[in-house]
Amino acid sequence: MKTRTIALLAAATVLALARPSWAQVEGFRADRFEMAPSVEDGFVLQGPDTLGHLRWNANVTLGLAATTLRVTPDEDTSDGFDVVGTRFSTYLGFAIGLLDRFEVDLQIPVALAQASEGGMQGGFAVQEAGSTALGDIRVGGSALLVGKKAEGFQLGATAMMTLPTGSEDDFNGDGSVGGLLTANAGYRAPSFRVVANAGVRLRSQADFVTSNQGHELIARGGVLVPLLDQKLTASAELDAQLRTGGDDSFDNVGSPFLGLLAARYNIGSGWHAGAGAGFGLTLAPGSPRYRLLATVGYMPETKKTPPPPPGPVDTDKD
Repeated sequence: MKTRTIALLAAATVLALARPSWAQVEGFRADRFEMAPSVEDGFVLQGPDTLGHLRWNANVTLGLAATTLRVTPDEDTSDGFDVVGTRFSTYLGFAIGLLDRFEVDLQIPVALAQASEGGMQGGFAVQEAGSTALGDIRVGGSALLVGKKAEGFQLGATAMMTLPTGSEDDFNGDGSVGGLLTANAGYRAPSFRVVANAGVRLRSQADFVTSNQGHELIARGGVLVPLLDQKLTASAELDAQLRTGGDDSFDNVGSPFLGLLAARYNIGSGWHAGAGAGFGLTLAPGSPRYRLLATVGYMPETKKTPPPPPGPVDTDKD
């Protein structure tokens, strides 16, 4: 009897040691796309100027991205599976200007549907993610520090707080409060506009099998070109996020890059509509094989000051 008990305990121990570990998600946000707050901005590029006192903007963006989180043994192999494959998301945004140089922004990302795979990788059994999930809400603001809304050089700054409202189990939340600080520079000419954003994102450390995340440097830049009597704005934009710590810091698998071509049209009466297409330039989580975007926004048109009434007519020619 004693021998049988020992044998059973030994067998149970072997099975327990051989059983794969489940990969636990402790705040891992796979989708890294963030829409700029205003219809006067680019798609990812935020200009240094603000909306103007009590002028507001609301927009809804739909996005389709392929392979936002793929797990592989290492970056030199194609083996593995898409923990988060094709994802259909919406990005809701609202902004309002205060005085002439300040702006308050609110952004709400939601994963409407996403494909997910589970399986074995690196000794971990990866569970599938849910198909729908709320993301981390972002709230903050920006300020125009140098320059005016006319032509020439402008310099501004943005500060955003990320709230842990996203679902960690569905790869849509960091799991803790984070922040984003950027300097926004721009030069506006009659026929083009250059915009650059540079700063840092503060986020919690999280590891998931062969992928991890943490604090990042942000570098964005591009050109916006007005066409068709200022009705259409075409843009070429680059969004780079550079991981600053860990084994994959400043590496291909730790730094998502997105190249994007986009256009936005001023329909009239305050309505704007646009579309964009791009692709990831690295193998990092959040750097998709492709990304398609469609956006609709509304910003009330500024009231034009009527011309002064004509002066009195000198009928007797005195």
